[in-house]
Amino acid sequence: MLLRKYGNRTDKVYIGKIIEKSMLKYADRKNDFEKILKEYDEIEKSQLELILSDGTKLNLYNTIEDVMYGLYLHADEERINSMNLRKLEDNF
Repeated sequence: MLLRKYGNRTDKVYIGKIIEKSMLKYADRKNDFEKILKEYDEIEKSQLELILSDGTKLNLYNTIEDVMYGLYLHADEERINSMNLRKLEDNF
């Protein structure tokens, strides 16, 4: 579940932020880090999406946040009752 932090763009340990900070710290390797960042961006853009019957799109990160993290790890009542989780439940 800690891996979810690496996919949250607002988190300090988001992979993209780590790569950008690495470019600043290791300026002599900037080209290498730019290539890695470009490849990572392509991976993020090509991830599968789950489209619910009402048209709501959930990517892998949304699913992890709402279902795995909220329901199974913390039993977070707010996430359990969230619209996405309810919509997801209705599709199965």
